Amino acid sequence: MSESKKFPGIKGSIFLVVIGLILMTLNSIIIGAVIGLVMGIRLGAQGMAVEEITQIVDATIMQNINYVAIGSAFISNLILIAIGIKKQAINLKELLFENKEKVNLKLLAIIGLSAIILPLFVGEIVNFFMHILGVSYSEVEGVSEVTRGVVGIIFGLVLAPIFEEIIFRGIILEGLSTRHSKKVSIVVSALLFSAYHFNLIQLLPTFILGLFLGYVYIKTRSVLVCIYAHFVYNIVPVLLSQIDFGESPSSVPELGYENLILFIISGLIFFGGVFLLKGYFDSEDGMGESIEL
Repeated sequence: MSESKKFPGIKGSIFLVVIGLILMTLNSIIIGAVIGLVMGIRLGAQGMAVEEITQIVDATIMQNINYVAIGSAFISNLILIAIGIKKQAINLKELLFENKEKVNLKLLAIIGLSAIILPLFVGEIVNFFMHILGVSYSEVEGVSEVTRGVVGIIFGLVLAPIFEEIIFRGIILEGLSTRHSKKVSIVVSALLFSAYHFNLIQLLPTFILGLFLGYVYIKTRSVLVCIYAHFVYNIVPVLLSQIDFGESPSSVPELGYENLILFIISGLIFFGGVFLLKGYFDSEDGMGESIEL
């Protein structure tokens, strides 16, 4: 464990996540209010009635709710990053590019193997619970809405990995690992990463992803590698969100043998990749530190 303790500890980490969730809520309200004000002035100048203006504004905001969510998350994440780097007394360039010289194609290939298949593995777990609990597609529609379209793709594949890895691995996990054991730090940061997504259906997938990314960060101490891994993980769900599979919004996922086969195959590939990753880190080419309680 590092001799000097860094921000944040567990309480500080929870504080950052809570502040982030509050900021996203407030930002969404403010963005919606600004849109409503601008549209209201323009439509009012055309002589429209207040009720008609209200209906048009509400419909416009709902049609563009993904852009409101993206804008809110963008602003909130920037504020959290500013707080984190100020508290840690580190500049953003140093945080991002630390240990970049230790990155190589072999490491990226092994990480990519696990990261690209992980969403399929956790996706089948989610389908199983949706089936058991009777959760319909309409109840989780908002999860994929945010990453649809060009702006959604940019946010899902570029901005989200950069922002979230700086916050949860570069700031939160880095701080936790100077105060607690590596395993505790990884689990706590993964729990907070999951909670930050503030969506019941994403809790388990983001927790598992958080554990994986936390392990990668502790062994590499590289935010860049984690951004890459997060980007690769997001490729499958972001691309799938662009496709309309024609399911009825009220329907519940059906399970068949193909789901079990996909679950087993994707699980074997994912854990096989993790095994290869562990072997890489344990070899003389690895650069990580041991993870002990």
